Amino acid sequence: MTKNLWICFLAVLSMSTLVQGQGWRGIVPLHSTRKAVERLIGQPLKPGGTTYDLPNERVNIGYSAVPCTKGWPYGWNVPPGTVTSIDVFPKRKVMLSELHLDLTKFTSFNNPHLQGEIHYNNFEEGFSIRGEGEDVVSFAYFPRIRDHASLLCPEAAERESEIKAGEKAAVPPFMSYSDISSKEEQTRLKIFADQLRNQSSNSMIYIIGYGGRHACPKEAISRTERAKSYLIKLGVSAQRIVQINGGYAESVWIELYVAEPGKPKPLAHPDIYPGDVRLLTNCAGKTRGRSR
Repeated sequence: MTKNLWICFLAVLSMSTLVQGQGWRGIVPLHSTRKAVERLIGQPLKPGGTTYDLPNERVNIGYSAVPCTKGWPYGWNVPPGTVTSIDVFPKRKVMLSELHLDLTKFTSFNNPHLQGEIHYNNFEEGFSIRGEGEDVVSFAYFPRIRDHASLLCPEAAERESEIKAGEKAAVPPFMSYSDISSKEEQTRLKIFADQLRNQSSNSMIYIIGYGGRHACPKEAISRTERAKSYLIKLGVSAQRIVQINGGYAESVWIELYVAEPGKPKPLAHPDIYPGDVRLLTNCAGKTRGRSR
């Protein structure tokens, strides 16, 4: 019994010092490597995996995998195998009060999709807590704000700067469609043009195009050009239309946005790394994907 109580005391002490200093057990996002992790806490559950099972917690550690590259507005300018995130899941019940945190240094967020779940975030230090009421569910460690300027990939840094300046924002598209037939595409664009009548005449129209995982050269921009040309035929002023090459998605994809004057431009969200794309050579008559 005494031994068990001592183990519990040490676990509480470990939890209560989680936010003292940066990182977890000396493992710091963007500054520690897989080699250092496995020297400190041992091997993952599966060879080359990212989940580690410890006596008091289970830990998922994210590692950098791909280099910075044009057309990929994400990632960190660090060597492959560098720690980018740490998620810690305690195996025993931990109460928020046990951590003795100064919550005035955290911003809170209530999950609208899961009643009772709340997140406490300290972006300056790269630390957050996910809880359900007073119970702590998990801890997360991520890059500190001060590391962003020097270690974000160039396009990711530019994107973050534009978001902070209010120049761009993540907003849902007005309309979107995949690699549908020309006839179906024209039907969609006619509907879009009709709905524009309910928008101010000086609003801007943004067309974001994505090439597919198996893509034709310059596919994204050629698709946006086709959509723009048809909208102009329908009477939409060319001066209102902006084309954006969004990079690559699982399949060919077009998004249409309408932004009122002074509102930020929409952000593109590519989800296929350019290095994983296979460029096709025979693209005549190719159609891929489904409308949704």
